[in-house]
Amino acid sequence: TRRWNDPVEVDHGIETGILGIQSPSLIEYDGDLFLMYDNGIPDQGVVRLIRRSSDGGRSWTEAIRPFSQHVGGNGPATFVIDSNHDLRVFFGQRTVGAVRDQIHGMWYSEWHSGTKSWGGVKYIVSGPLVQDIDSDKGFDPSLARSAVSQGNLLMIVWRTDPGNGANGAWYSYTELDAPFYALQALSTPEPVVRHAFPITATLAPTTTDEEQLAALGIMPIAALPAVDQTHQPPQVRQLANPAMPLLIGLVPVGFLVTMVLYRHSRRRY
Repeated sequence: TRRWNDPVEVDHGIETGILGIQSPSLIEYDGDLFLMYDNGIPDQGVVRLIRRSSDGGRSWTEAIRPFSQHVGGNGPATFVIDSNHDLRVFFGQRTVGAVRDQIHGMWYSEWHSGTKSWGGVKYIVSGPLVQDIDSDKGFDPSLARSAVSQGNLLMIVWRTDPGNGANGAWYSYTELDAPFYALQALSTPEPVVRHAFPITATLAPTTTDEEQLAALGIMPIAALPAVDQTHQPPQVRQLANPAMPLLIGLVPVGFLVTMVLYRHSRRRY
C-alpha cells in the first residue's frame, strides 16, 4: 500500500450550529467524487449537503443543499450505480414544517449528468413519526444501506431510529428498467495437458537359458541321460547310496565306544 496523503478538511461545523458535521458518505462517478454529509445550520436544523471534486479530492465545489424540503440526522446516505450507469442516492429524513405535519421516510433521488443536478425526491416508505421504544411499532427510517445485484435488482435496508425496543431492520427491493447481467461462474484453472510420446516396441526373437548354455557348450543337467545303476558293480552302487557318508562316519564312533566299554569292564574285575 502506498503512503496516504495528509488529510484535508473539506468542511467544518458551524458555530452555534446543531450537532455539526456527521454521517459522511462518498462515491466516484464519471470521474467525479461525490461527498454527502449532514451539517447543523442555525434556523434550518440538520440539513444534507453535497460537494463534488473533479481532481481526486484536491479541491471541492461549494456545498449545496440538494433536498431543501428534507431535514434531520438519520444516518449517512448511500449511493448505488446500476447497469444503465445511473447514479442514485438513498437517505432517511423528514420533511420540513410543523411537527404534526412532518413526513418521515426512506427517500431517494437520481443524478442527472446533463444538468449536473439531482432530480426530485421520491420515497420507498413514508409516514408520520411513531416513537415506540418498548414494542415494534416505531417508524422513523434511518441508516440506509443499498446495493445493486445483476445490474438491475436494486436492494435497500434500513432501521427504525433510534433502534430501541423490538424495532428491527427493514428490507425492500425493486427491479429496474436496466440490462440484466447474468451471474458469471468463477474461472477455474485450465487442466495441464501433458503430451504423450508414442513408444514403438521392436519384437526380437527371445533366447532361452538352455539355448545360451548350449551355445557355450554346456549341457543342462536336466538334459543329461539318467544313470542306470542296475548294471553297475556293487561297490559303485554302494558309493552312490546317499546314506553311505553317514555310515562311514559312524565307524570311528563305534570303535571309540567299544574301547571305552572294554576298559571299563576290566576295571570292574
